[in-house]
Amino acid sequence: MPSTIDDQLSREWLLTDGMGGFAMGTFAEAHTRRYHGLFVAATAPPVRRRLLLHAVFERLIVGSTVLELASQRFGPTFQEHPGGRALLKKVAVIDGRTLEWRYAATIDGDAIRLIKRLTLHTDRPGAEVHYTLDAGGRDMRVELRPMTPLRDFHELDRVHGRGPEHESGPTASVEGNDFRITRDDLAVRLTCEGATARHDPDWWYDFAYSI
Repeated sequence: MPSTIDDQLSREWLLTDGMGGFAMGTFAEAHTRRYHGLFVAATAPPVRRRLLLHAVFERLIVGSTVLELASQRFGPTFQEHPGGRALLKKVAVIDGRTLEWRYAATIDGDAIRLIKRLTLHTDRPGAEVHYTLDAGGRDMRVELRPMTPLRDFHELDRVHGRGPEHESGPTASVEGNDFRITRDDLAVRLTCEGATARHDPDWWYDFAYSI
């Protein structure tokens, strides 16, 4: 794991699915290119690539302590938020289609560990994010907020002003414990085993890409 933020941002990883789709990012977790993301699918293989899963903002709630794991950069000063990089201890490519992140923290002397694995499917367009948790015997709750722009991987969503009247993009609906995300002629499904899905759409503005 590179020791400095500059080294972490300059080192990139790449996974491919053999059908024109890919996942790509930095060792700092924050994206530096507009086509960085956890899954870019070739919707008409091997072309028409769309960014389906930009990132997942994870939050661990251990008793009264909240641990934020995600880290992206925002605005003209590239401010990091919510700062989960401080808990990121290791990033490793397991094979050509699986990446592993390891996070660790200490709460009142108890070690808290989380392993996140991203795997791209090779038999059909799709990706799986798997979490392994060790809370040291403490009660823990996990909240996941997926970012699903469904945009062309070379483009960015832009708004003129703030508020719903200025926003256009994907729409989401809850079907049991699944989310169905649609945009134009594209529809994707997010499934989380053992979870409770809650429809709470929100826009995140001013992602900063340095490249």
